Amino acid sequence: MIDQELLKEIRSVASSHEILEMHGDDASSAIRQLRDTFIGHSAGQWWWESLRGEAVAIQYGSRDGLSIVGDLVERDESVFFVPTDDASPPWPVFFGDIDRFIALLKELRFFEYFLTDKDSTWAVFDTHDNCLVVIGTLIDKASEIQVRIDEYP
Repeated sequence: MIDQELLKEIRSVASSHEILEMHGDDASSAIRQLRDTFIGHSAGQWWWESLRGEAVAIQYGSRDGLSIVGDLVERDESVFFVPTDDASPPWPVFFGDIDRFIALLKELRFFEYFLTDKDSTWAVFDTHDNCLVVIGTLIDKASEIQVRIDEYP
């Protein structure tokens, strides 16, 4: 479970950005769908270490990782946002427009989180290593971004 002070901050900022917190079965269902689609059986606290299938890691280092997230995810897309903050489940689940989450994240300290679409066709994990781990239908776009970063460090 994530730090309660951080969760309080997220909730406070989320309320001003028209972001909804999911509860009960809705939250559990969103997490379960992503886990069943992409996560291997040995998943611990860092699900990005237990992915099934091909994934792309974008090492963003000191670059603006949120800008890269904005390049990956369609601007008008609604997503699930799951702050994990280096903690084991259960995690809270929020739902809203990607641009609102990017704005929210700019107002808060860094913490680990992941994003996924409503159908769990892709996921983006932002890790404590300043790395975006991308799986699913966004891997081609992630590969292109990684090539650009490698060409222009």
